[in-house]
Amino acid sequence: MSEGRLPLAASGLQLNFCKTLACDNFGRSDANLYILQHSNPKRPAMVCRECGAFPPLLNNQEVLHELARLSQHHHEGLPSCKDVQCDNYGLSVHTHKDRYHAFGFSGDRQRYRCKSCQGTFVDRWSGSNKNAFFKKRC
Repeated sequence: MSEGRLPLAASGLQLNFCKTLACDNFGRSDANLYILQHSNPKRPAMVCRECGAFPPLLNNQEVLHELARLSQHHHEGLPSCKDVQCDNYGLSVHTHKDRYHAFGFSGDRQRYRCKSCQGTFVDRWSGSNKNAFFKKRC
């Protein structure tokens, strides 16, 4: 990132622009619309000439790398089918309820079965099993 220039777009992605909705420069990434500096770390690197806001100066390529890293592991966060050959692979239970069957609990976590491959998995973020207390006492 050199003095007076915005970071280059990466694969058509340019995230360096004013983010104030009411500003005329919102979404515009022309370097002439902003005051850019990199010499004084105590001052904002980018200031909008129109509204005075100082949006963060982002490295577009690094944002794409982080997006790719997160996309590789998207199925690990939300409960979904883990079989890579399955049609439901990576499709969350919360957004594709018709593709899964909830069938009981594993400890206090909700258990699901994929209707396509019959694989099972547990929602590690699910709430506690309301019936766990009764099952332990019986």
